[in-house]
Amino acid sequence: MPSFHSLFVTGTDTNVGKTWISCLLLRSLTRLGLQPGAYKPACSGAVSDPAGELLWEDLQALAAACPPETPAERICPQTFTAPLAPNEAARLENRNVNDELLRSAINAWEHHCSHLVIEGAGGLFCPLSDQTTVLDLLVKLQQPAPVPAVIVAANRLGVISHTRLTVSTLQQHGIPVAGVILNQATEPDTNAHPDDPSTPLNAAQLIHWMPEIPLLNCSWNASDLQLLHPGHRSISTAIEWLLAVTAADPQTS
Repeated sequence: MPSFHSLFVTGTDTNVGKTWISCLLLRSLTRLGLQPGAYKPACSGAVSDPAGELLWEDLQALAAACPPETPAERICPQTFTAPLAPNEAARLENRNVNDELLRSAINAWEHHCSHLVIEGAGGLFCPLSDQTTVLDLLVKLQQPAPVPAVIVAANRLGVISHTRLTVSTLQQHGIPVAGVILNQATEPDTNAHPDDPSTPLNAAQLIHWMPEIPLLNCSWNASDLQLLHPGHRSISTAIEWLLAVTAADPQTS
């Protein structure tokens, strides 16, 4: 058994704010007096700093939310330059994603954290290697102890279908769904007639169609979550939700 409890942050798509939410969860756990760690199995899409050195902005953000001096390879052991799915980014560098390492590198956090926030790439069917998708890895991680999934969904047109499909897929594979975080992933339109009239309506629709799933909200650039709907849980705040889903034996749907 690992010495830490794990939570897997996945998304309905790419660019929905998984890293922002992962960092928010890490900082929330720290404020609760816990010792969290972050793990991203593979990361692609580097940028160059002024000195011409490559850096991965998502990994920098995760590192900033982890204990000081956490080794970069403990957060992410496999990085690739091109902004593509990791298997394709690796191919451009005449490399392969190490399938075994995707799962086994988590062990580097043994005795270094109490709670591990694992961030996926893209949506559930995003390929990590030529053999393994995010969903495949998440299924493997369910042993020896359940690893509940938190779904990050961008508050925009299409989120209802995308979120329900993601929840349904996880449930079909026996993966506990800890909750859905409706994230304002882009700066809100302040015009009198917003481009996306669905944004004020999406939360109520998600609650209507998935009443058993906890729903939380993250406003634009927010540092805290707001609990919109407790689902099946006896909770009244986002902190109570976080404590519940990171418990040793999470009772998730």
